[in-house]
Amino acid sequence: MTPDAEAVIVERLTERGFIVGDARHWRRAIAPETREIVDILRHPIVNPRTFEAAKLRSAPMEHHAAAPGVVVAGAADLARLKLLAGRDQDLVDLVLLSSVFPSPREIAQSAELDELERAVSAGANAVRRALDSGELASCVEELLGRATTTVELDTLRTWLDALKAEGL
Repeated sequence: MTPDAEAVIVERLTERGFIVGDARHWRRAIAPETREIVDILRHPIVNPRTFEAAKLRSAPMEHHAAAPGVVVAGAADLARLKLLAGRDQDLVDLVLLSSVFPSPREIAQSAELDELERAVSAGANAVRRALDSGELASCVEELLGRATTTVELDTLRTWLDALKAEGL
């Protein structure tokens, strides 16, 4: 992410009515009417042993909130980054991703290539605990203002089981 690219993205989001906040390593844009959220990562996720940046490997997706042609991280990369970050919002994002969950094998292979298997596995275990304890449902209700559906929870649990089968 270059400063010029970040400025263009922020400008386009603001033009479309998003409120853009600033945090240390990322920005979050929220559309007040639709509650759509766009996170803009400034600094890469790094391997704690080698300090090399984790690479984005899945096919990128086009996102039309900011402007036609804005390319964002693909579903597998996004899911892996959400597992690594592990904030309440990331739990909610994983629920929202449940309709397009990427291949657990793709996530496991990508984690292995970046030597982040332990961190991704720890994130998956944290999601499992949040799911089992009801914390995940509470986060969804608090942040989205609605309850999780049985389909979302079942899909997430099945996906987490498949990640476990892949060693995560």
